[in-house]
Amino acid sequence: MNFRKWSGEYSKQNNTAPTNMKIKLIQIIITAIFLCGCGKILQEWKTTKYIIPKGEYYTGSLPQFLTSDTLRFKVRFNESAIYDIGNNQSDINKLIGFSDCNENHHENSARTGWRWFTDRLQIVSYVYNDSIRVPEQIIANIGINQWFEGDMIIEDDWYVFHFQNVEIREHRTAKCERGIYYMLFPTFGGNIRAPHEIKILIQTPYKR
Repeated sequence: MNFRKWSGEYSKQNNTAPTNMKIKLIQIIITAIFLCGCGKILQEWKTTKYIIPKGEYYTGSLPQFLTSDTLRFKVRFNESAIYDIGNNQSDINKLIGFSDCNENHHENSARTGWRWFTDRLQIVSYVYNDSIRVPEQIIANIGINQWFEGDMIIEDDWYVFHFQNVEIREHRTAKCERGIYYMLFPTFGGNIRAPHEIKILIQTPYKR
C-alpha cells in the first residue's frame, strides 16, 4: 500500500467534513432566524362556523377563556344575516366578545354586535358596565360574503373597538379588577328569536 497516497486522500476527505458541517450549521441558523422573524406572518387563523337555528337565540357553543387583553377576529356573513322582525329590527345581535371583572356578562362585558337595520348590515358596540347597558355606537356598515377584520382591547378604563380601520372607545367601569374573562359567541336578539337559520363564519388567530 502506498501510505503517502492513502494518507493524502484521507486528508482531502477529512478536510471537507468541517466545511460540510459549517454549511449545515449555517442552514439551520438561517432557517431558525426565518421562522422566528416571520412568527406573525406564520400565525394561522382558525375558522369556526356558528349556526343559530331558526327559533333559537344561541349557537350552543361551549365557553372558552380569553387569556389576553386583546381579542382579534375576522368575520364573514352570508345572506342569512338579512331578516325582518318588524318593530324589533333595531335590536342588537351579538357577534363576539368577553365578560369582564370576574363577573357575569350582564354585569360587565364588552361585545361586538351586529344587526340588519335600514337595509344594511351594521356592526356596533355592545357593553355592560355595572349591570347597565351602555348605548351602542355604530362602528361600521359592511357587506355580505366578504371577510372583515376587527379586534377588541381592554385598555385601563376603556374598551377599544377596531373594525375596518375605525376605532371607537367605550368606558370600562372604574371598580373593575383584572380577572378571568370568558368569551362570548354569536347570539340572536334581543327579544325575538332567529326568524330563520343564521350562519356566521368567525376566524380567531392561533400559533402552532
